[in-house]
Amino acid sequence: MFFGIVLLVTNTILVSVALFRWLARKEQPHPVTFLPLVIMPVVYSLSYEIPTRPTVTLYLHRDAFIELADSAVSELRNAGKMGFSLSESPFYKEAWTYRDFSSKALSVEFIIGDDDFPLVYIAADNPSDIYGACFGDGRTIEKLEPNWYVCHRN
Repeated sequence: MFFGIVLLVTNTILVSVALFRWLARKEQPHPVTFLPLVIMPVVYSLSYEIPTRPTVTLYLHRDAFIELADSAVSELRNAGKMGFSLSESPFYKEAWTYRDFSSKALSVEFIIGDDDFPLVYIAADNPSDIYGACFGDGRTIEKLEPNWYVCHRN
């Protein structure tokens, strides 16, 4: 978003200078000078958000993550533990599963790359009640699929 704004402002200045030269010196600007005025609004209006690394990783290895999350949630339900770490995997740096007291949800958190944006699977009786399911002071920023979220830690 920031890059797009900088690019738009830069191109607007470039075209303004070309128009000023045309009006002040009566020099006809080259038609290519106006190309940014045509391209930038189109690019800016069609711009899309670049997916986060956890989002891309989930979609590339979706079946493996679903299997990991399902087995971790079943183990947590059957074991009666508060939480535990998952074994190592090439898909994530570290992962653990835990119970959230406020929402009664069972969560599986995968750290993929950046610790500030974990991929979280949340198994809850009431899917709309996920408050507090992102560990610590985290909050959900993106719902990828039912039960799959990207959280943000402050």
